[in-house]
Amino acid sequence: VLEILSKILSVKIPETPVYSAGDGSKAITLMEELELQGWYPSVVISDLMMPEMTGDALLTWVHGRYPHAKTILLTGRAQVESLTKAI
Repeated sequence: VLEILSKILSVKIPETPVYSAGDGSKAITLMEELELQGWYPSVVISDLMMPEMTGDALLTWVHGRYPHAKTILLTGRAQVESLTKAI
């Protein structure tokens, strides 16, 4: 799903770079490395269930670091507690 979504976004918005990471920890590392190059995310899409870190925890980190970034949480399983945290 990650690869397909990345390809679709790259085709639909070719003027915008699309980066992807397999889990929340890798996503944080990637964003920190890109920030050193002057890049800041405008949109971050995360799955709720990931290895290393849940999607709601990642998006909470993103909101604290990049408050203007839009965040999207995807899930195939709705858990009220996790969705409440994300909102």
